[in-house]
Amino acid sequence: MLLLLLCATGTLSAQKSSKLKGAIGYFRAGYNLMSVGDLNSQLTAQNLPGVSAPSFSTGGGGLAINKNWLLGGEGYGFISQKNTANGYTNQYDGGRGEFMLGYALVHKKTLFLAPVLGIGGYHFQMDLHHDLGSGNSFNQVLSNPNNATQLKEHGWAASGKLLYEIKFMKFLFLGLEAGYNYSLSTSKWAIYGQAISTGPKTTLDGAFFGLSIGGGFIGN
Repeated sequence: MLLLLLCATGTLSAQKSSKLKGAIGYFRAGYNLMSVGDLNSQLTAQNLPGVSAPSFSTGGGGLAINKNWLLGGEGYGFISQKNTANGYTNQYDGGRGEFMLGYALVHKKTLFLAPVLGIGGYHFQMDLHHDLGSGNSFNQVLSNPNNATQLKEHGWAASGKLLYEIKFMKFLFLGLEAGYNYSLSTSKWAIYGQAISTGPKTTLDGAFFGLSIGGGFIGN
């Protein structure tokens, strides 16, 4: 995809005498390549259902553009994945937010191509519960509160991506992006806010791809 973007804009060049400016807000859908192998190893060792990597995400963001520089932010949530085995259900999801800085190397009045760096936080959440079946009363559930647990992990991550935005109507833009997330730090797993030790690390590391649509304006 990156090669196609470069070929599509290869004949354009940033004009030193004409700097890009404007602003864009957008809705984003993406796909992330992440590994949850270490977490699944510990879950299956306890005969519990494993998790599926929360690959698909939805969210939004915005960019302000001045003299070819891009400044903005973006946030998205991973679409939860649910697995069931041995009388238990495991639901796994998370989210990501970051501050972004980039530069439009190639641009015209209707499009630009820019490398973008980002830094921000992320979190993962695992909700594990025993399948109670039907006919349980409120008091029956309260009599055994250990039927469910919630585990969370969070951290900081950096990203690098190539962003391509093109205007296809007067104020509407279509964006394509491809890049890589790299985790800078991870916390210990916590159960309802209380840290626990020796848990597997789950990180945001991996490639990602995104498609966005939004509104705004750009010009010279």
